[in-house]
Amino acid sequence: MPKDKHPSRAEMITAYFRKHKGGHYQYAFFVGGGISGFPANIETAGRIWIDCISHAATQDIKNYVNYDLSKYEEQMNKINWNRLDVKRVIND
Repeated sequence: MPKDKHPSRAEMITAYFRKHKGGHYQYAFFVGGGISGFPANIETAGRIWIDCISHAATQDIKNYVNYDLSKYEEQMNKINWNRLDVKRVIND
């Protein structure tokens, strides 16, 4: 699976646009592969994606904390889905 399917990509885009593009929210995510390839059942995968994007949309941008995916980190790393450090990206 391509690593661009990691939920942290949607988290990063959401947080980045909030900080650097005036809170811009006019975009969509097409995450079929990110759900079907996620190391959990489809219901859990969908919830994780929604929670990750919601987290990025509401988290304090100045003191940003990456969405906690630690429960799935080992499994995602095994399939080369490496998380982005959203906090670092939005503060660059």
